Amino acid sequence: HRPPGPPPGPPPLANPGGFPVPQDGGIYDARGDRMSTESGFSVSASNKLVSDADTLLETALELLRRKEVERAVVFAEQSVAIYKAAWKQQNPQEPPPERASAAFSLAAELFMRLNRPQDAEKYCKSLLRLQRRSLGDGHAATGESLFMLGRIQRKMGKLESAGRAFGDSLRVRLHALGQEDSRTGSSFYYLGVVFEEQGRLDEALHNFVEALKIFRQTVGPEHRDTAEALNNIASVLYRQGNLEKAKSAYERALDLKLAVYGEEHGSTADTLYNLSMLLRDMGQLNDAAGYAQRTYDISFRNHGVDHPRTADAKEHLDALQAQVKTGGKGGAAADPKPKSPKRGSSFSRKK
Repeated sequence: HRPPGPPPGPPPLANPGGFPVPQDGGIYDARGDRMSTESGFSVSASNKLVSDADTLLETALELLRRKEVERAVVFAEQSVAIYKAAWKQQNPQEPPPERASAAFSLAAELFMRLNRPQDAEKYCKSLLRLQRRSLGDGHAATGESLFMLGRIQRKMGKLESAGRAFGDSLRVRLHALGQEDSRTGSSFYYLGVVFEEQGRLDEALHNFVEALKIFRQTVGPEHRDTAEALNNIASVLYRQGNLEKAKSAYERALDLKLAVYGEEHGSTADTLYNLSMLLRDMGQLNDAAGYAQRTYDISFRNHGVDHPRTADAKEHLDALQAQVKTGGKGGAAADPKPKSPKRGSSFSRKK
C-alpha cells in the first residue's frame, strides 16, 4: 500500500490525547513530562504507566480512523514502549495485557500501511517472543501473530520465511480453533498463495481447496473470501494446463464476484481478464474479446486512460481484436501465468 495522502473529512486533531509528538524519540506522559522506562517503578507507578499507554493507544486508533497513519504510528510506538515497561514491572512471566498485544499489532499494521515492512516485522517478532514465552506456541493469539508475520514477510519478498510463518499459523489454528473457523481458512489460503508464487502448484491447489471448503462452511457460499479462493483455484488449474476445469472455476468465481463486488470492482476486472486469457488459449476468441472489452471498460472508468492497468487491458484487447480479424493468426502469445489477485488489506482483517 502507498502511504495515504491528505485525509478527507474532519480536520486533524490538534493535540490528540494531550500527548506531544516527540522529536527526540522519548516517551512522555499526559502532562508532557519525559518518562523513564528503567526498572524500579512501584506498583502504583506501573499502573499509571498502563493508564498512559491506554490513552496513547486510543489516540493512535482515533488517528487511524481519521486516516492519519503517519501520526498514528508515533503514538502506537509510544504505547508499545510504555506497555513493555509496565509489564516488566508487574510480572513478565504472565501474558502481556491484551491491550499491549493490540498496541504491538497496531504498530505492525500501521507500518505495513506506510510500506515499511521491515519496521512492521520488528514489532511482530517482538510480540511473538512475548507470546511464546508467556502463552506458548499453541495459543490462538500466537497463531494470529504468526499469520501477521507471514503477511509482512510475503510483502518483503521473503517467501520461504512467509511460508513457514503461514504454515506455523495453520498448525496453531487447526489445534486452537479447528476447521470451523474462517481464520483457519485464511491460513490455508495464504499458504496456498505463497506456494503458487513459488511454483509449487500441487501444494497451492490443495491449500486453496481446503480454504474454499472452510469459507463455504463459515462465511458462506456467497462471500468475497469464497470468491477469491475459487479464483485462485482456477489460476492454478490454468497454470497446470487443466483448461476446462479452470474455465468452470473462473466462471463460478466471476458470478460470485459480480454478486459480492459488482461489475466495477478491480477484483472483478482481474477475473474477467483471466477468463479472457484462458478463452483465448482455448481458441474461443470472440468470447475472449468480449471479456477483454469489459476488463478495459472497468479499468478505464476506474483509473483513466493513462493508468498501467488500463494500458495493459487495452494492449490485451487490441491483440485479441486483431486475432479475431485474422481468424486467430498472430496476436499476443499465451500468458503462462494469469493474473491471480491476492487479497491485501481487505483480506488481512482476518487474524
